[in-house]
Amino acid sequence: MQVSENKVEGLKRSYTIKIPASDIIEQNKQKIAEIKKHANLPGFRPGKIPESYIAKRFAGAISGEIIEDTVKKNSEELVNSNNLKLAAQPKIDIKKYNEGEDLEYSFECEVLPEVEPLEYDKIKINGYEIIIPESELEKQIELRAKNQKTFVKIEDQKAKAKKGQAVKIDYKGFIDGEQFEGGTASDHQLELGSKSFIDNFEDQLVGLKVDDEKKVKVKFPDEYHSEQFKGKKAEFEVKVKEILEVSTPKIDDDFAKTQGAENLKALKEDLKKSLSDALNKQAKEQSKKELFDYIEDKITLDLPESMVNDEYDALIKQYLSESKLKDEKEAEEKDAKAFKKVKIDYLKIAKRRVKIGLILSDLGQVEKINVTDNEALESMKQQFASYPGNPDDLLGYYKSNPQALDYLKGPILENKVVDLIISKLALKNKEVTMEQFKKIYK
Repeated sequence: MQVSENKVEGLKRSYTIKIPASDIIEQNKQKIAEIKKHANLPGFRPGKIPESYIAKRFAGAISGEIIEDTVKKNSEELVNSNNLKLAAQPKIDIKKYNEGEDLEYSFECEVLPEVEPLEYDKIKINGYEIIIPESELEKQIELRAKNQKTFVKIEDQKAKAKKGQAVKIDYKGFIDGEQFEGGTASDHQLELGSKSFIDNFEDQLVGLKVDDEKKVKVKFPDEYHSEQFKGKKAEFEVKVKEILEVSTPKIDDDFAKTQGAENLKALKEDLKKSLSDALNKQAKEQSKKELFDYIEDKITLDLPESMVNDEYDALIKQYLSESKLKDEKEAEEKDAKAFKKVKIDYLKIAKRRVKIGLILSDLGQVEKINVTDNEALESMKQQFASYPGNPDDLLGYYKSNPQALDYLKGPILENKVVDLIISKLALKNKEVTMEQFKKIYK
């Protein structure tokens, strides 16, 4: 093999490789001899087929296979001898080959950048200790109590509906005189003052009695989630069928028992632990985000163009799919300015992901961090514990699909490397209230 290095530009490398014709001819002879041993052709005894006949009969297949094997073998040798750490699949192009002549092909690739060790003493990120006030626990318990409220029908037919009570109603909605889909219901129970319905719909039912009918006029909010209703006026024909008294359970030890706790004190302790676990998880995610922000902003690293392009293409593909757009042309025709911003934002995200990925991957290798199959399967079981179906079916699927199992290992490996980095940092510990942390963690 004769190798000529054509280009070294940043992370890009380009080579021309020439394989002597004699190597190809020798491999051709070996291949024909191998076929002769095993071929079973009509009119010939096994092992007695003339080599000239085999060469003629299988010429195309033999030549293609030999070229493919030769390029693969010599490319691997090129990569190993030059210690090339490829960032993506190389681009290989056969430049010249005729039977009986030298084979010449080009090999273009991008290599991974050299990653400098992190300087832990320079990384400044926060650790968070979140204070859970007594008032938050009381608020959570009140919310639970509200979720257990009961509704009792008021038998007095002359009673008028009040705020805080509920009504059972039938209604039909109209926009511009036309009944619209989704605007009709029967026996719908609506708590007055709950702000479940748009505009002042509920206010207009206050004071009505059973069997009263009323036309309720409202306007959909300008920012309503459904495009077709945004800012539109609507009229509802409403009939009151029942008025109900709402009763919320008293918060005491008996209520705590309905929540699975021994008493009210124990319920608060359970809630505090549950809330603390959730907040600590968010605090950890926030520290991780700050670490990634530091890596993006403070660390300089040449990024392989091919990796950034692959990540960017995947993001755009996902965007088009979620936006129900056929292709980029359709996205530009719909809103060129908005799509231009999407492309700028996604390129930035792609570069961030590639940079972080390269640094974490390099550190993972240096520190010999890995994820075992059992760790991946245990993580999978926890993730899918609340999903419908039999977890054992999923377990079997991943056990029999190594590639799918490797896909599960990626996020676990990332978290293990991040944990290692954070364990080596002198975090700036901040004590914050829940409200303060909500503003930080978005």
